[in-house]
Amino acid sequence: MVVVGCGAAATLLLAALSENISTPLDIYLVDDNPAVPLGLAYSASHPSFILNVAAKRMGAYVDKPDDFYHWLNKHPEQWRHLHGDFAAINFTPDDFAPRMIYAQYLRQVFACAIAQLERSNSCVTRLATRVVNMSSITGNDTAGAPVKIVLANEQTIIADAVVFATGNHPASLDIENDRDVFYSPYAAGFLQQDWAALKNVAVIGSGLGMVDAVQFIMGQGFTGNFHVFSRNGLIPLEHKRDHSIPDGIFPLELAANDALSALRLVRRIRQYVRQNESVGIAWQDSVNQLRLQLSRFWATLSEQERARMHKFIPWWNVHRHRIPDWSYAALDELRKQKRLRVQSCCVEKIDAVTDGFQFALKNKDSHGSTINVRVEKLVVCSGYSAGFRQIQKIAGDLISTEEQLIKSMVDINTEFKISAVHNLYAIGPALSGILFETTAIQETRQQAGKIATAITRLV
Repeated sequence: MVVVGCGAAATLLLAALSENISTPLDIYLVDDNPAVPLGLAYSASHPSFILNVAAKRMGAYVDKPDDFYHWLNKHPEQWRHLHGDFAAINFTPDDFAPRMIYAQYLRQVFACAIAQLERSNSCVTRLATRVVNMSSITGNDTAGAPVKIVLANEQTIIADAVVFATGNHPASLDIENDRDVFYSPYAAGFLQQDWAALKNVAVIGSGLGMVDAVQFIMGQGFTGNFHVFSRNGLIPLEHKRDHSIPDGIFPLELAANDALSALRLVRRIRQYVRQNESVGIAWQDSVNQLRLQLSRFWATLSEQERARMHKFIPWWNVHRHRIPDWSYAALDELRKQKRLRVQSCCVEKIDAVTDGFQFALKNKDSHGSTINVRVEKLVVCSGYSAGFRQIQKIAGDLISTEEQLIKSMVDINTEFKISAVHNLYAIGPALSGILFETTAIQETRQQAGKIATAITRLV
C-alpha cells in the first residue's frame, strides 16, 4: 500500500488503519516534505496562527471527535513547552487552540499510529521523494489489479492499493520582483520578516490566509496599512460562542426538482436559514447543518449548473470558514481605522516598480485600471488549486472522470475510491473539485474511517 503525501490527511488515515488492521501491511509513505506529519496548514510554528474550529471538534478519530480537547487537558506537558505564552493557558471545549499545538497533537497521533501498526507486524517505510508517474501493469487490468508507481528518485513500487493524501496546493503568481513576495503566510521567509519596520503591505485574497497573515503581522508590532485585493471583497465571518448544532434543528428538505438549478438551490438554502432564524436558530448553526448535506445536493446538479454554482461559493465560504469572534472584531477595528482596505477586484497583472508594485485591476465598475500601490511586501493568500487536479497529473487515465466520481460519491456508503479498476482512493483536500466539502478535519476523519475499512477488506 502506498500513501501519497504525509500531512494531516495521511495522519488521520494511519490513525484509522491502526484501529482497523489486524493483518500486516507493507505501507510506503511518499512525501518530499520532511515536516511529517504537519502539511501546509499546520507547519507554521507561531502562536498567532489559530485554528478556526473549536477544540472539541478537532479530534483525529472518527469515533472520538473530541479527542484533541481531551489530549490538551490530559497531556499539557506535550505542548506547554512549545511557547512561553502557553504556560498558563487552560482550554475549554469551545476554545480555538493555536495551530502549533494542534501540530504537536498530530505528531503524537502519527507516532501512536505507526507504533500500533508495527505492533501488528505491519511495516511502515517513509520515502522522502515524490510520485512522478503511475501506470497499470501491462496486461493486468482486471478489478483490483496492482499499479506501478515511479518515484522522483527513480525507484519503482508495485502497489495493491494507493491513497492520495496530497493536501492543498497554494496558488502562485508570476512576478518579477520575487524577493518581496511571500506565496504563503506560513513560509519561513514570511515568519522571519521584520514587519514592524514596514509601512504598507499588500495581500492578494481575503480568506482565512489573509486573516492569518494580518494577525501575524500585527503581532509583530506593525503599525502600517494593509491593502487587500480580492475578487469578491468578502472576509470570513465570525463564529458564535457555542459551536454545536442545536438539538432539534431539521435538515434542509428539497423537492424532487429543487436541485436541478443552482439558483433554485441557493434560494432554498437562504430560505432555510431564514426559517431557522425565525425560531431562534443562529445562521451559523444552519450552516453547520448544511455542510453535512451539500455534497449530496452538489452531485444532483448538472455539470452546467455546478459551473453556475461556483459564483455563489465565495459567499458560502465566508459563512462556512469562519473565525473566532475576537479575531473578527480585530479585523473590523482595523477596517474602521482605514488601516485594512479590502478592494473588490480581479488582479490581472502585478509588476514590480521602484517604490512598490503596480497592479492592473479589473472590477465590475470598470473594464480595467492600473494603480500604483506603494507597498514594501506582497503576501499571496489567494487560496488553493483543486486537489483532484494534482491526482489527474499523476494517475492520468487510471482514475474515473470527475463527473463519474461526483455522481458516485453522493452514495452514503462511498469509500472514496477514484478508480473503477484499481484500488485507488483519495482523502481530504485531494478530493476538492469532486466533493463540495472536503478540506476540514471533520470530513477528513470520516473519509479516513471509510477508506481504512475498504483497505481492511483487501488484506
